[in-house]
Amino acid sequence: MPPKNAEHFYSLLSQYKELVLPNEQSANSLASLLDQLNTVETTRTDQLVIDVLVTGCKCISHQEDMAASFYLFIYKQLSKKSRATNFRPAQFDVCINYLLSGLDMEDSNKVDLLRALSALVFENSNMYRPASIARLSKTLLKLADKSKVSSLQIRRMAINCIGNTCSGAGSKLQPYYASFYECLLSNVCTVSHSNHGTIMVTSNMLDFADTAVRKVASSTLRALQFLLSQDKTLVTNPLCDIIDIIHSFVFMNVSVRAYQSSSLHPLLPPTTSSPSATIARRNRLSSQPMAQTATPFSWRSQKSTGLVSSDSELSDSPHSDVTSPRRQRDDAKIRINALLCLSAIANTSPKALYPQWQKFLPDTFSIFLSNHGLEGSQLHPILRSDNQPLSLFTILLYDPAVTVRSAVCHTLVAILNDAKPYLSLALESNKKSKSSFTSFSESLGLILHDIHTGLIYALQKEQVNMVLVVLFQVVTTLVENCTYERLSSNHIPNLYNAIIPHWKNKDLHTSILKALNAIFSIPKQESLNQLCTSDEFINILVQATTTGNDNDEGVEIEGWKLAATTTKSYFAQAMPFIWEKLDENFEKTVMDSSNKKCVDATLRFAEAYAIMIQQCLQQDEGNEELEKYKEWWVKMIGKYLQSASNHSLSSVKVVSCDCFASMSKRVFESLHYRYQRLAVTLLFGLVSDTDSNVRAAACRGLGAFVLFPSLREDPMFVSNMTKSILTQSLDKAIVVRVRSSWAIGNLCDALVLESEKEEFNLREYMSTSEWIEVLNITTAGALDNDKLRSNSVRAIGSLLRITPKEYFDNTRIMSLVKNAVDGLIKNVETGPLKTRWNACHATSNALSNPYFPIGYMEEGGIYPWTHTVYQALCQSLLCCKNFKVRINACLAISTPEREDQYGDKKQLFAIVKSVTDAWDTCQEKTDYKELKYKEQLEEQIIESLKHFRDWIPPTLKEKVDQILDV
Repeated sequence: MPPKNAEHFYSLLSQYKELVLPNEQSANSLASLLDQLNTVETTRTDQLVIDVLVTGCKCISHQEDMAASFYLFIYKQLSKKSRATNFRPAQFDVCINYLLSGLDMEDSNKVDLLRALSALVFENSNMYRPASIARLSKTLLKLADKSKVSSLQIRRMAINCIGNTCSGAGSKLQPYYASFYECLLSNVCTVSHSNHGTIMVTSNMLDFADTAVRKVASSTLRALQFLLSQDKTLVTNPLCDIIDIIHSFVFMNVSVRAYQSSSLHPLLPPTTSSPSATIARRNRLSSQPMAQTATPFSWRSQKSTGLVSSDSELSDSPHSDVTSPRRQRDDAKIRINALLCLSAIANTSPKALYPQWQKFLPDTFSIFLSNHGLEGSQLHPILRSDNQPLSLFTILLYDPAVTVRSAVCHTLVAILNDAKPYLSLALESNKKSKSSFTSFSESLGLILHDIHTGLIYALQKEQVNMVLVVLFQVVTTLVENCTYERLSSNHIPNLYNAIIPHWKNKDLHTSILKALNAIFSIPKQESLNQLCTSDEFINILVQATTTGNDNDEGVEIEGWKLAATTTKSYFAQAMPFIWEKLDENFEKTVMDSSNKKCVDATLRFAEAYAIMIQQCLQQDEGNEELEKYKEWWVKMIGKYLQSASNHSLSSVKVVSCDCFASMSKRVFESLHYRYQRLAVTLLFGLVSDTDSNVRAAACRGLGAFVLFPSLREDPMFVSNMTKSILTQSLDKAIVVRVRSSWAIGNLCDALVLESEKEEFNLREYMSTSEWIEVLNITTAGALDNDKLRSNSVRAIGSLLRITPKEYFDNTRIMSLVKNAVDGLIKNVETGPLKTRWNACHATSNALSNPYFPIGYMEEGGIYPWTHTVYQALCQSLLCCKNFKVRINACLAISTPEREDQYGDKKQLFAIVKSVTDAWDTCQEKTDYKELKYKEQLEEQIIESLKHFRDWIPPTLKEKVDQILDV
């Protein structure tokens, strides 16, 4: 190393040393200083570290004695808590090229170089340049190749490096994934020639008595997990049956012998021995993510899975026997990494895994219980028999290692998550007679039955909090993804009864509440009708929602979420009983200014109550219920919502607006004028809030209020609302524009309702300038984001329906009408189905105005958009696959009351012909799910033809008569 470079590097190292070891004297030499720094467990994350690494890469030769110390320094700096996020691409290139150059040398220390490289590339794919990727790929494929590299340690480090290279790389490494995949598989598989072709299968020649072989297998599975997470096409790669290979490693060494031997060394839950997360990350980089415990593990003999070891496994080596703690630890790492591979497939390619569920979750739990069940629904404390199919629940129930049981739970979550469409096909049959045929739905039902049963036994047996937390997550995911109408009614109460005993453990409260939330979100469960008002359940709710009851905020929030869910699902059974029990806690939480984070969750409970009151009053016309709920709302507005509307947290103000938006029309109309005005005033105040979410929520609240009779007939309220909402229609935040477009749509609909009164005068509610502004904004919205279009066209249709005749005599206004009609036509022809349906309905609304300019003009000629409007409607009637769009298009076509509104005879003929053609199309075979809408379309076509009857062209009269005589 040139002296000048050495001095600069030494200077940087000294500066770094002063930061991490300020009280120790610096070493005299550069090599000694590196060794001194390599003893430090804490690191820095600033630019100085990057400068040290880059400078070292530029000046330390791979032939120097201190090179090994520098490799270790790189590894330690980058494998701890900090990632190399401060690297610039040029700096990253210097480091990666330095390490790759060292690996290209014949006599270099490849193990230490690969370890450092592994830390450098981990989750740093954004730094890769094309040249670096190609060189890195070529080097790693060479060093991980079983046929070219005999050193197991070098191969393992190269495999680790492949995994870290692929971590989070996405499409950037897509051209290299297949090569990496084949290379990794070659380390644990062998080529098999069979009648089904040539594929790679799990090798039965691996010497698992050798610790190095076990480590290579573990590292390979870890790398495969990263690879499978990035490229879902690998699961269907014809190179191998990856799910079958993973199955072999998941169930390797699961046996009575292994589990009973582990009972000789009782296992304790793992404790946190690491001073910080830095050690965990280093373990993750150098080995695999979840094996951080030194606890013994036990497994079934490899013979049962097709994995056999050499004769050396039966030798006197202390670590060769499958029951030795060292062997069990290594096998556990293999097991965990195999489970991570299974989770990766479940996350990226769930449809490929669905047909393979039975390999991991066979419907044979009854056999398992016959071998291990005791009286009182208890399980034998240790595994007693190998005479049942292998299942993930065998591991979950009997594996002594906490990390392994946790890994199984995480895998179950991945398998079950987002599987609702698949699980909805499951059916638990009550057939008592045996049959040789079991349908797919029944087979899936049997698997689900066993999953529920297995989880219930696991909840009863498990005692370690670390596993129980994830176990409750499995229950939550399972319940959220099952359709219980087709399953046994016993599952839900059995899960509930298995969960409740754990409530005495305060560390599990948050997880338990989440699981109960999932359970009580299932409506119409007879067993829950009684449970939701049981003393046990009410005590849990009260305890969870009590402020300062040794609860952390997470418990309180989940407690109020559970109360809200129960209110929505079991309102008739649980209310007002639950509200009365929680009223005191509700008041303390909402009015306590120090408990800010829980207030919005608490108010969500009130919102749920308000929503259900609204639904209840829609079904019940009686005044007794109304008076009861009126009292509740008086207290909510005068005390809680007034306070919440002025809260310092925006999220609380949002919920206060949502509560107002959930108010029942009947309740509002029965309130004293004072409370009506207070509610309106609070909402108007929040429309101009600094937070966009609050503004959006306030727009929604006003949009709900404008439909209340006493407010829509109040010109002052309508005028004030128009001004407030129009201001928000130009907001930069899309969420505000969406809500304001909905509010404007409701405002225009409210005016349509008012226009039915004889004394209605639009100018009392909206000035001409405001009318112009509303039409301009809604026209722009009809051509804006898809989320705005549906409400914008609705507003256009309603506004044009109530527009006075004199407006259409104004030349400037007519140019605005033309633009609005163009917006309607565009959305009738294309866009999301809801938007097209609304556009057709809006066109019908506009055409309901007898003064709307369409067809022949008074002074002669035809309005220029006449043909385009009817053509778009006829096209939608004939060609759109959605029946609701076709029904509303047909309605719009037959809305005009006068023949001259259709234009010339040629235009009228084309319109009537389209309606008759639509009838013929309607007679074609229809999907069963659309049958109801088909009948509605037929009725609308008949009504439309009756409308045209006096104007029907002679050539179509016979056809129309045939249809009307049907």
